Amino acid sequence: MGRRLTARAVLALSAAIRGITLIDRATEQRSLAHRQELGFPLHDQPTRDIVPPPEMNYAEPPRVRRRRPLGLWVRLALIAMALAWLCVFLVAWKLDPYRDGRVWLEETHRQLGLPPCTFKHYTGLPCPSCGMTSSFALLVRGDVWHALQANAVGAGLALFGMVMLPWCLVSAWRGRWLWIRKMEPVFIRLTVFFVVVLFGRWVIVLLAAWWNRS
Repeated sequence: MGRRLTARAVLALSAAIRGITLIDRATEQRSLAHRQELGFPLHDQPTRDIVPPPEMNYAEPPRVRRRRPLGLWVRLALIAMALAWLCVFLVAWKLDPYRDGRVWLEETHRQLGLPPCTFKHYTGLPCPSCGMTSSFALLVRGDVWHALQANAVGAGLALFGMVMLPWCLVSAWRGRWLWIRKMEPVFIRLTVFFVVVLFGRWVIVLLAAWWNRS
């Protein structure tokens, strides 16, 4: 008796499940038919978002220019230049700008056995470089005031040489220019500046001499 009831219950449960399945299929078919009548697609298609491609930078990255090391001959030239400046200062120290109890603002080069200034000998006026040797001799002794009176451009050149001497040695030791990238443009600018200042000072000295005579 119990087995019969169990079999009947199983049959009833399977029939109920089939009925529910049939109902679901019928409902799905009705829904599809209704969607078809309204013009909707029968199958839901997944939407695809249009994503722009990432921006690609095809430009080449800036190249870092490395300074080329100085060649052997350039480094030897720097050492020779430093030695030349050292010799100039040693000669200036050897001269005596206070000989005979007075300050020699010019003609100090005659202590080296050199002749007097030819331009001044024939014109009676100083040349652009008159007093430059005296300015070096005075500046190495710390007499800045009299060095400027002898020749201000010469005093400035002496100060420049005091900076150039260690600069040449350090650049030669490092194998690269110190504080600059290229030597040629700097050299040209310094040369032009020196010539302009030298002759500009000379013009002022000549005008002052003409004014005193008149």
